[in-house]
Amino acid sequence: MSGTQTCKTCGVPLVVGKGHVWKSDGTISQRRDPDHRMALLDSNGVNGLFANIEQLIGVPIEKIIIESKARATRAYISRMIRGARGTLARVVGLERIIRRVVEQGRVMGYGDIKVREFNWKEAYLYCEIGNPYSLPLFMGDIKGATEAIRKTPGTVEHEQIGPDRYLVKNFQAPHAPELEDRLFPHPRPLKPGAIEINRCKGCGAPLEISRFRWDLEQGTITDPETGLRVALVGPAGLQAIP
Repeated sequence: MSGTQTCKTCGVPLVVGKGHVWKSDGTISQRRDPDHRMALLDSNGVNGLFANIEQLIGVPIEKIIIESKARATRAYISRMIRGARGTLARVVGLERIIRRVVEQGRVMGYGDIKVREFNWKEAYLYCEIGNPYSLPLFMGDIKGATEAIRKTPGTVEHEQIGPDRYLVKNFQAPHAPELEDRLFPHPRPLKPGAIEINRCKGCGAPLEISRFRWDLEQGTITDPETGLRVALVGPAGLQAIP
């Protein structure tokens, strides 16, 4: 399913509408991976939260954010490419997998993402991103995805190349051992709910989100009524940070 296809009824990208289960208990999960929970995240809010944590404790937390998000992304991608399908993908379709992850990132509101250089033999990947929903979270996404595909640890760094535009570089390299035992998300028990959701008859997404504006070129999702920018992310990568 192409990330650029939209529902003919409500206009929501099909990757978002048909690709997720919107439950009456208020949770969202991926249809292909029911254990992978998703959430609509206030991009400015989460970046402000990270800044406040750093100010309170007096030390940067970027490495912790990156590693926590990488763990969650690595687990998700590993489930998606396990078994015979994963073996075949690693042999003939590594670049295709990465480009699909990048395309889906645009639909999920992560930013204007492009693959710039890609070399599995030399074990590196360069991505350019403009207007990222969260630079450290995106870096964790890239790190986790490449680790899942290659089945080897990696490291990631970035440089600013323009106003709110960055080159993110991923290399094969050892993990930071001091973070190995700290950043496992703790499952949260779900509670029953009875929310009545007015759903689109075409894709099943809540009609409430059809008001959002998806800019697939810029990779943003915006509520036109409030100007709030959101992104659809897995909260497991955030739970271990605080």
